[in-house]
Amino acid sequence: MIPLEIVKEIKLCEISPTQRSPKYFIVALSDEENLNICREGCIAGFPETANGQWAYLDIYEGDYISFYFNGRIWDLYKVVEKFIPNKYKKNIAKGNSDRDPVPVFNEKRWNPVGNKEKIYFPFRMKLQRLKESDFETSMVFKSGLERLGINLIPRVSIKKTHFQLPLNSITTYWGLQDIDAQKRNFSLNSFIECSNRSQNRKSHSNSEEVIETLVPHELTISTCTHLEIYLQAFYKIIFEAFWFEINPVNEFENRDMEYFSEQTVYGGEADLAIVPIDNRPPEFFIELKNKTIFSKNKLTTDGQKAFEQAVHYSSVFWGKDGTKIAIAGKQRNFSKALSIATLGNNFWFFQIDESIKIKELFSEKYTKVKLRKKV
Repeated sequence: MIPLEIVKEIKLCEISPTQRSPKYFIVALSDEENLNICREGCIAGFPETANGQWAYLDIYEGDYISFYFNGRIWDLYKVVEKFIPNKYKKNIAKGNSDRDPVPVFNEKRWNPVGNKEKIYFPFRMKLQRLKESDFETSMVFKSGLERLGINLIPRVSIKKTHFQLPLNSITTYWGLQDIDAQKRNFSLNSFIECSNRSQNRKSHSNSEEVIETLVPHELTISTCTHLEIYLQAFYKIIFEAFWFEINPVNEFENRDMEYFSEQTVYGGEADLAIVPIDNRPPEFFIELKNKTIFSKNKLTTDGQKAFEQAVHYSSVFWGKDGTKIAIAGKQRNFSKALSIATLGNNFWFFQIDESIKIKELFSEKYTKVKLRKKV
């Protein structure tokens, strides 16, 4: 096993988080009728899939989105509200109906995705249209949108629901100079909503009691990151909220950064990317594993596999010399800390204590769990 140098342990619970900057996302659709309903109703929907959950966790109120369909980008919107319809709060959004049972608006319903099993859209967002495009103005490949082209084809081909572009793409593509870039407090409410649904379904089938509101006062990182997509969205929050304490790269000192979901790189797809806003190297790519990646100063087997995967990543824009790489995971060690280790000058390893209670990281008020007897 490769020996690491443990360079820092950060007690996140003792640090006040910064606020979150708005993001810009492209939401991919595969059905023209669904696109028309989205545009007419100013609403977005994401399917009952791992990628659909990931989009719901990744996109916040106050973020900006555009739709992608058939080689074109459609409209610019601001996310006003995220919600899960009541029907889907306790029921999986799959079935036999040829239309989503829950109307979008005025009894208009989306076509499901999937073949044998019809998959509907429980994860929804109300939108405010800021600028409308037409067939002529919706062309994808324009000067200044290189990151769009790099990320577009692989994501659409593997059925990803969304991908992220730099916020300044709004100015480049849409010509808007005065977009609202107001920062907001971080929130884990969407994590709780999604955990609610899976827990409710389990309790319906396996218990005499039904969990009505799973927002426990003692909710931990472990509860919020039971799937790797949850950990991916969670680590993105942690890096941005605590970057001034976490930043391990000397070249990033005194530079404003932008925090990206999965990005295409030479050698694969990095789960997260942290990139200087001034568009100068290096770029920082993070590979996520929902496991323990190192113990003391040694990589675990899972950590070694992740390292062997990520070591081949390099920036599409700056090559290997403009690339820094990290692996991130979690471990229940009750340290209340984020541990940082290094290997040479270009590789870092992050491991968070999954026993940390989210109320210790963020100041939102989380209500206690409520139970009711099965009828």
